[in-house]
Amino acid sequence: MGRTMFLSITLLALAGAGCTEKSVSVEKELADKRFAQLERLDALYAAYGQGELAAAVHKKALQSAEKSAAEEKTQADKDVTRELMTALSSAALEMDRSAFDEHCIDLGRGQRPSILSPKARAFFADKATLDKCRDIAQVQFEIEALETELKRLKALPAE
Repeated sequence: MGRTMFLSITLLALAGAGCTEKSVSVEKELADKRFAQLERLDALYAAYGQGELAAAVHKKALQSAEKSAAEEKTQADKDVTRELMTALSSAALEMDRSAFDEHCIDLGRGQRPSILSPKARAFFADKATLDKCRDIAQVQFEIEALETELKRLKALPAE
């Protein structure tokens, strides 16, 4: 779903729910901030190498799934094995990405999270990367402020 379509649907849903113009405006700004943050994190993750270790694990798991599926007797068992291994490897990729995003935001906030891999340690030690993480963390602060504002607006009595 395109960004414009998502925003249109969100705004229509909010208007239909009886939300004020101010809350609709805050909701739109919140969606814009979230998209901006994701774009920045996507770019930084791409510069990092998009989790090469997780991708290697993913590839190995898929190979293992094919091998395990080949050993199954029925097609249904083969399909279940393949789906299970694919789901597990996809979960590993998602966990890698989530950890990367969280790590970047924590560093940008001035926190010192533990870094497990030497590659990540070197990547996040770079000043340009730290500056990008600070920018991403600033957007996170703005997102949290907008979420608080939206909760406050929704708690107000209807006009």
